[in-house]
Amino acid sequence: MKKLTVLLLVLLSFGNYVFASGGKEAQGNVENTAIQSGTQAKEEKSPVLTFMTTKTTVDMSKEQPYKLYKQVTGYDIKWESLASSEQLMLLIAAGEKKDMITVTDDQLSRVIAEGAAMDITDLINKYGPDIKKAIPTLFTSTTVNGRIYAIPSVKAAQGFSRYNILSRMDLMNKMGVSEPKNIDEFYGLLKRIQKDYPDMIPLGMDNEPMESHLVANITSGFGFRGEWMENASKTALVPYFKASGFRDYVEFMAKLYSEGLIDQDFPALTRRDKFTKFSAGKTFMLNDSWDGCRTYVQTLREAVPDSLVEPIAWLKDKNGIAHAEIPTGADYFAVIPVTSEHPVETIKAINEILKKENQIFLAAGEEGVHWKRNTENGGYTPIQPKFNDDKLNAHLFFTSLRSEVDYNLIWQARLYKSADMYRIATHTRALTKACEDEAYNPTAMAPAVTVIDNYVALQSYMKDGVIQIITGKRPLKYLDNLIGYWNSNGGEKVEKFYSDFYRGKKH
Repeated sequence: MKKLTVLLLVLLSFGNYVFASGGKEAQGNVENTAIQSGTQAKEEKSPVLTFMTTKTTVDMSKEQPYKLYKQVTGYDIKWESLASSEQLMLLIAAGEKKDMITVTDDQLSRVIAEGAAMDITDLINKYGPDIKKAIPTLFTSTTVNGRIYAIPSVKAAQGFSRYNILSRMDLMNKMGVSEPKNIDEFYGLLKRIQKDYPDMIPLGMDNEPMESHLVANITSGFGFRGEWMENASKTALVPYFKASGFRDYVEFMAKLYSEGLIDQDFPALTRRDKFTKFSAGKTFMLNDSWDGCRTYVQTLREAVPDSLVEPIAWLKDKNGIAHAEIPTGADYFAVIPVTSEHPVETIKAINEILKKENQIFLAAGEEGVHWKRNTENGGYTPIQPKFNDDKLNAHLFFTSLRSEVDYNLIWQARLYKSADMYRIATHTRALTKACEDEAYNPTAMAPAVTVIDNYVALQSYMKDGVIQIITGKRPLKYLDNLIGYWNSNGGEKVEKFYSDFYRGKKH
């Protein structure tokens, strides 16, 4: 615990989000520990399990799916929401007995490296046959040295690019301008917006997601996509800041910022802050995702009834090629912390949740009541208003518990809960498919990074440095310093790790 406390204080002082534990020796003989815990649980007669999901303002105990989990799993499950990563670290440091915690892909490496995640290999083999059926390919992302440390949750929107630029198309129509096709046309549009609508921010951004400084439509115009790409010879992977075109991208973004074409406050903004500005009519375009548009587009329409929000196309580079990254793999993970007193029961409960019939029942509802069969894709078409009455927030329970096999069709049904979200999502997908270079994230299926202990901190350092260049606090040549820092602080090990995985996957 002394190690835990010291580690926690150090990491908090640097703002690095990690999980701490009593050390790797806590892994021990997990199966024996789990069985002992399971025996104690039986003596206690069906313990209440505590599952922790990501931040939400919704009171999950009042949602319709909440009361269905005992019916499905046989266990009372108490669902809690984490207010922040700091709160989670403090909970673990205090030794609170949580049974499942939801972590992001950025956090997973640290969770495993610090020994906070239980080795659940034997538990899954013994108690999780339906877990293995539901997750046939993604366990590579949570396996280290042949041992499994988390259950991966498939990205709900398989094939749908997430972040891109959404624009006030109603205002563009009034201006009589066409959608930009390349960097020069995009810059010209921003300048025109600044002239015709001087009280509006031409392009809104925020600083919340790890990749928020990489505007996909614009990176496309400079010939790269995503956080990792193949090198020119397609023999290795390189991070975005070593990609051809990145230096020109940063220089261009710095130009936009210096001319007031990007929100001057973006380094201090959360996604919610950005949404508030957009829905208040203060922002013309914003870099975000269709999956968050339902509320702010509706709020904007209430103020401006004829408003129309649509995505714009990925910009073409100097060779006339548009580049888009297609999401795949997992984005959240269910971790059983080493402090859990009920790992056997937790695995048994998750095994039930991941069964196909239970995924449908819990997330989409009952056929003929909440949904009807979609004859086009074999999926589920919501029956309104019953679907929204009961299942509007059902996805909150599935953040880290989505079946790789079944959840995507269920998720597509959820698009219908909002006409705006369905329209924008399907339009985004069509624009993605129109890109000449459309590719999956090459690291999506890779194991968690454990070759260095500071990967999340290193990523944050690089992002912060790039933002300093964009906002004019550092000159463009500072990029060389950043790359040097990356190389000397474990970055080259990460490149080798991902490149080895990439080459192995190709053969």
